[in-house]
Amino acid sequence: MKNQWLKIIGALLLSGALVTGLDAQARNGRGFDAGNGRGYVQGQGLESPRWAALNLSDEQTKQVETMRVEHYKEMKPLKSKRVELKAAERTLMAEFDVDVKGVKSIIDQQTDLQNTIMKKSLENKLALRSVLTDRQLMKLDQMKQRPGNGKGAGLRADRPHRQNRARI
Repeated sequence: MKNQWLKIIGALLLSGALVTGLDAQARNGRGFDAGNGRGYVQGQGLESPRWAALNLSDEQTKQVETMRVEHYKEMKPLKSKRVELKAAERTLMAEFDVDVKGVKSIIDQQTDLQNTIMKKSLENKLALRSVLTDRQLMKLDQMKQRPGNGKGAGLRADRPHRQNRARI
């Protein structure tokens, strides 16, 4: 009886150690500085290192902030509509008899909406660039050309297998 209890306690301790060890492993998912460009380590607004490196004047900061708020207000309904269209597409695709015309119609709407979003984003980028001086534009362009560019670790020497990974 005593021997059986020792086996049960030992098995519980071993399984607890295994669970703890697995939970402590590094993860490749999203989250804090997950190396996927969407981490929360750097500021996303004008406090980010990219904007801080441009040394914007107070007037430029106000202009850029106003432009960003206006762009956000303009893009929010478009992005919400994009989510709605994707949900409608998934709903149609989940049916037993798929309505091909309906799915194609939704795909056309998604394409048109994405086209609109991209054009408005381009207009916003050009407007933001018009606020910057030539020196600031040069600095911004140089920052975009640097490896990494805020997108996580990128290709590193200790992970050469990721360099030649097939893209699907």
